[in-house]
Amino acid sequence: MNKNYKVCYFSALILCSLLFSGCNESIETVKEQEVTPSIIRIGNEVDVNVSLKGPMLYLMGKGSPDVDVFDQFLTELSEEGVADVVVIAASFASGQSNTPECDVLVELASVNSCTTITIQSIEEANDAAPAEAIGNAGAVYFAGGNQCNYVEWRGTELLDAVKRLYSRGGGVGGGSAGLAIQGEWAYDGCTGSIRSDEALENPFDSYMSLSGGVFEWPLLSGWITDSHFSERDRLGRLITFQARIIESEQADAWLGIGVDDNSAVVVNKSGIATVYGADSYVVKTTQPADTLAQGTPLTMYGVEVYKFVPGSQFQMDDFDPANDPEIYSVEEGVLQVE
Repeated sequence: MNKNYKVCYFSALILCSLLFSGCNESIETVKEQEVTPSIIRIGNEVDVNVSLKGPMLYLMGKGSPDVDVFDQFLTELSEEGVADVVVIAASFASGQSNTPECDVLVELASVNSCTTITIQSIEEANDAAPAEAIGNAGAVYFAGGNQCNYVEWRGTELLDAVKRLYSRGGGVGGGSAGLAIQGEWAYDGCTGSIRSDEALENPFDSYMSLSGGVFEWPLLSGWITDSHFSERDRLGRLITFQARIIESEQADAWLGIGVDDNSAVVVNKSGIATVYGADSYVVKTTQPADTLAQGTPLTMYGVEVYKFVPGSQFQMDDFDPANDPEIYSVEEGVLQVE
């Protein structure tokens, strides 16, 4: 074997060795990464032991809670006037902080600790850690975002834990998307967002995606909720939601609450709702729609709209307000005051 041949032979052996070594590494089984939710706690490290006086509901028009109203909510919720709070989100905040709600709430004397739980999959919603955190809390707040994510978590350990918190007298609520899931029916937004004019023009528009209740709170039986109400001109779509629900439920009437951005509605265990910050509206449809069909503008009469200013109250579980409503009708997709 000549010298040049030996060099080529041994070079080939080395190359083959390196290639096979690399291949062996590449075909090793890669361990699946564990799917775990993000849980960030700020404030006191030890939970406070309190006697809860609820259940209570906190309904907010925009995504983040009103700090002063939430403080009052917690003060009324527990004998001790303090509680551990859990904020649930379906995505990470777009700002510099992953805990924007807790950053503010933890400064309140009524908040012992505030834990932000960010869930991004069904697997994470069934993880034991979030349910454990909720089990030790006094109140849960669902942040804004996309309510479709929340709706898809039905039947998970996470939402079962929220139901148990409510049952033991805790507080539950949310803003924007977190408000949308609180009623017996929910506009889930799973196909996109719909405007009032689009809903009135075609009540079965592809964006008109409605779901049965996520929680079925007794205090919100017969209700659907909507947020950013006046700011985004959502009366028409709320009426259309109710027309669709009446048909599905074969009901004679349905109630909807529209909450303005800076409005918070706190509902105590007796079903008394108190309005704070800005106006809120209750829409009562009193009869089925005259025309409700695919691709056909809505026609519906006798819709009662009640305006509630800050400081006013009404009974949610037996709605019979003292103030007179404005009466609206919809004729061939056109909303008007009678």
